[in-house]
Amino acid sequence: MAVRTTILKNFASLFVGQVAARGLNFVAIAYLARVLGSDGFGMINFAQAILAYLMVACTLGLDVFGTREIAANHKIKKESFIGNLLALRVGLALLSLVGLGIFILAINKPALEKEVMFAYGLYVLPFVFYLGWVFCGIERMEYIGIAAVLSRLAFLATVVVLIKDPGNVIFVPYLWFTAAVVESLFLIFSYPKFGGIKFNVHLPEWKLFIKDSAWIGLSVILIQIYSSFNLVMLGFMKTNHEVGLYSAASKIILFMVAIGAFYNNSIFPVISRYAQDSKLKLKRFIHRNISFIGVGGVALWILLFIFARQIIVLAYGDDYRGSVLAFQILSLTIVISIVRLIYVSVLVALNKIKESLWGVGIGCGINVTLNFLLIPRYGIVGAAIATVIGEIIITTMIGRIALRLLSEG
Repeated sequence: MAVRTTILKNFASLFVGQVAARGLNFVAIAYLARVLGSDGFGMINFAQAILAYLMVACTLGLDVFGTREIAANHKIKKESFIGNLLALRVGLALLSLVGLGIFILAINKPALEKEVMFAYGLYVLPFVFYLGWVFCGIERMEYIGIAAVLSRLAFLATVVVLIKDPGNVIFVPYLWFTAAVVESLFLIFSYPKFGGIKFNVHLPEWKLFIKDSAWIGLSVILIQIYSSFNLVMLGFMKTNHEVGLYSAASKIILFMVAIGAFYNNSIFPVISRYAQDSKLKLKRFIHRNISFIGVGGVALWILLFIFARQIIVLAYGDDYRGSVLAFQILSLTIVISIVRLIYVSVLVALNKIKESLWGVGIGCGINVTLNFLLIPRYGIVGAAIATVIGEIIITTMIGRIALRLLSEG
């Protein structure tokens, strides 16, 4: 009963705060889509797709590793551990920015698009100081929710005040950066032992951190490739207009997947404890959660498919009707993605994430291949089909591995 109460508390804290934050963010996105038009909207979303890879390079799975260690390792000295991990993340962020600069110089894109891309890259500076993984580990999810709401409120307010026409597109990434600063600062000063956190560069521990999180990081990189590769390919092979249409469809899907991710985050500390105490309890726990998500997810998909046109027009206006079919296809990924997140959490808790890499790699390879084959001819519909097929393959393979491990011993 205590476990169920803890899960409900964690989920409620994340759900209320993060849904409010995501709602505010979606209002800002819808506003930007209308004001900037599909071309400007496509430009900022292409830059965000590149930023997603940069964020992975800054963490390499260290955030998930950090949460697991804080939640399950009772012998750990939290403040020293956090300070050392933050110092490592700062180093990775600086290296990532150098890599971004080289990439921007190498690609053939207009100067404005390159400027927008680099401006979005600056987001990693406040991102590395984001302590959400710490609060998740100590199961104080309410702070994560409050920080997210404050951040999205700041973003929405500044967007509405400052973004008035397509010519203001260059200001958007700087407003995104400002909102990230608000979020990170709130969590830093909310941590109960903030004064005890000291930056310390301890290279032997860094090596251990990277070694322990390497398989998580590689898995995250592969998943990020197939999650954002379609947008990157559309950005290079098609126009900003098509990137904008695809982004409009995918943003709604990501909003709904995020709700499932909040639930997954709220049960991850419990999964981590069960992984140490009893695989049988963990297996039963996972089966109950997958069943619950499956039933609700299928019902949600039916509703989204039927009312797709009305949802797109209501959110973005008539100019985005071209994204309806892609939205209907992508809506299949909602329940699949949430189930995948739970299976990944099981593998992380069991410290067996490397067991799934071959499956993730195969799914990623198929997704990339399908994008190359389908996007030139079918555009955003081809990208949506490639995403669904890749998601099904990866979730199936990860699920089979997780369930096999739970049945052993």
